[in-house]
Formats: sequence, structure tokens, C-alpha cells
Amino acid sequence: FDDIATAGRETRDDVIRKSFSEAVLILRNELGADESRWQWCAVHTLIIRHLFGQRSEEGKESPLGKVFNLGPYPTAGTATTINNGEYTFRTVEKRESKNNLPAMLMPAQKLGASSRRVIDFTNPNGFRSVMPGGNSGEAMSPHYADQLALWLNGSLKDFITNPNEFTLRGYRLTVLQPKK
Repeated sequence: FDDIATAGRETRDDVIRKSFSEAVLILRNELGADESRWQWCAVHTLIIRHLFGQRSEEGKESPLGKVFNLGPYPTAGTATTINNGEYTFRTVEKRESKNNLPAMLMPAQKLGASSRRVIDFTNPNGFRSVMPGGNSGEAMSPHYADQLALWLNGSLKDFITNPNEFTLRGYRLTVLQPKK
């Protein structure tokens, strides 16, 4: 635990106290002096990574990430909340400081809900659901990120399951069947 950059010999407790004090100072500089106004989502972020935008095993960003990835977005969830958003301190995002401090490594959401769905079993004609991003994996599609705002805000959209409703609403139904 000794900090070899100093003349003295630090104990574990010395290093923990110093680290805690420095962390609080960084957070005050970033989030303000009033700790009662600090929000977890100000330091906890989410990037929705497309398959082409994944990091390499060495942790390097994919050059395609700027095209395909969505975010970063502030997110308030943890592993034990309704808005599940797990993170580890090994998975971090480098974030530039607001106050000319060195860039910080912030805990980044690693996984969460791939969809949210509410089904009323007394109503067989529909349900409510949302996906992070959209229904398409193609970045130029209008459906690539059309559900993102709803997902980020915890909202849902209505889905219909009654084929007769598709026609009434002007939707087209495509049925894919394998060859017999």
C-alpha cells in the first residue's frame, strides 16, 4: 500500500483515506458542492454497442463505433434496481472532465434489459413494449433508433397482435415460411 512517490511510508488506511478524499474532490468539481444534488446517472453511462462497434479484446474502440453505436447516455440503474443496468469497475468509459481535470474513468453500464414488455393477459389483442435502440440493426434504417427515447425514459409503446388490426391501421404483414 505504500506510495513510493512520497518520502514517508503509507499504510493501507492512509491510502484509502487519501483515495476517498481525492474521489470526493473530483466529484465535487464535476457535480457541484451540494452532495444532496449528486445523481448516479451523472457518472454512470450507457453506450448501446452494435456488433460492429464492439471493443477489441485489448479494450480499443472499434472505428465503426462512431457510426453504429448509440450513446453515451446517462443511466440510473444498477444490478438490483427495476431499471436494471449492471456495471463493473473493470468496464469503464473514459470521459473528459467538465472542469479541466484529467479525463476520468467512469463506471459504464455493461448489460441491462434487452426489451421491456408489459402484457395484459385479459387483452389478447396487444401488449406494450420497447427495445433499446430500435427494431433494426441497420444504422441507416428509420427503425435503428426509433425506440431509443422511449427506452431511455422508461416508456413503452403499444403493439398489436390481432392481424385484422394491421389492415385497419395501414400496416403490412410479412409472413416468412420455410419451403415444404
